[in-house]
Amino acid sequence: MNRKRMTFMIIIVLFLVLPVTASATTQLRGQIVQFGNPVVVEQDEVIQGDLVSFFGAATIQGRVEGDVVGIFSPINVTGGEVTGDTVAIFGPVSLEQAVLNRDAISIFGGLSAGSGTTIDGSAIAVMGSGLDVREAAIAGDRIDVAGFLPGNISGFTVLGLLFAALMVIKHVTAFVVGVLAIVIFPDRFERMADHAFEDIGRKTMIGLLVNLGVFVLIVILAVTVVGAMLIPLVFPAFMLLEFAGNTTMKMAFGRKIAGGMGQKWGSILELFIGTLLFLLLDITIVGKLFTFIFKLIGMGMVVESRLGDQLPRQTQGGLTNES
Repeated sequence: MNRKRMTFMIIIVLFLVLPVTASATTQLRGQIVQFGNPVVVEQDEVIQGDLVSFFGAATIQGRVEGDVVGIFSPINVTGGEVTGDTVAIFGPVSLEQAVLNRDAISIFGGLSAGSGTTIDGSAIAVMGSGLDVREAAIAGDRIDVAGFLPGNISGFTVLGLLFAALMVIKHVTAFVVGVLAIVIFPDRFERMADHAFEDIGRKTMIGLLVNLGVFVLIVILAVTVVGAMLIPLVFPAFMLLEFAGNTTMKMAFGRKIAGGMGQKWGSILELFIGTLLFLLLDITIVGKLFTFIFKLIGMGMVVESRLGDQLPRQTQGGLTNES
């Protein structure tokens, strides 16, 4: 009887202890979405779902039963396993002794995999630092598209470089078109550049009213059947006005700089120097505020002068300037 009682007690203890031991060995967690902070999946953890990280590193040492996605977040899989896709956008993917059941993808970051890593899908790197997976076992394709940046570069740095490249392309294009505009309308742009810094308060207000007026006009046209058909014509007209205003101000700044140096440059060189100034300002957040104000002044100059055709007489010291 005592032996039966003892056996029964042992069975009861085993039923109570084993679940506790199992839960201490493997911790189950649900889907994870993390903003701004790093997330770590420990060796004894299993994520039953996807893991998504924004602006914080994701480190996988355990198992993720789903996709791992990092946006502006580096992904490090060290001795861990991911059953879904592993994707980093504006961040690198680093794999060491990792097991990936599907694709590993890095866009604007770079992908590296050390020995002992197996990828059952493809390894894909688009721009960033490229693909470095020579020691890994990969069942699918190895695709490296335009990997030219140095390793360990952050997603913010890549985004900044892309933004700077777009600014360069934008201003180079504007310079080329500006040269054509100056060649076709030399006298008009000369006159506008000469008078651009006169009464800038009024010109700024005119430019601001034009910007607001275009927005109001689009809203009015959008609520009418016939007007909606005219909206595609409003945007090109507004862009031409912006272009003329920017070109005028670039020439005006180039002319000011030349005058400050005691030089007299041609219109093309003035436009080139002004373009460089606008480019340097445009790649900074504070500088873009200044280029916006300069654009308003230029647009006001274009509207007020009717594209340099009519310029108001300026009075200085109570005397009319007849020149």
